[in-house]
Amino acid sequence: MLAEPRPDDDEERVNLAVKIDRTMRERAPGGWKGDQAREAQVLNALFALLARDREATLALFELVKNQPGY
Repeated sequence: MLAEPRPDDDEERVNLAVKIDRTMRERAPGGWKGDQAREAQVLNALFALLARDREATLALFELVKNQPGY
């Protein structure tokens, strides 16, 4: 049986989402999609947010890369 999500889990998720959005808006260089060096800058910024979890960073990067507005 799955554990019920704790209220602080939701708060942590919201805080992480806000940090990701802020990082993308403040640190992602213009025209980063498709530019290997600029994509590396984005990956590095996200890597720090995700406790240096490579697999999670790569998964998030793919989501962000395909999200309009970044």
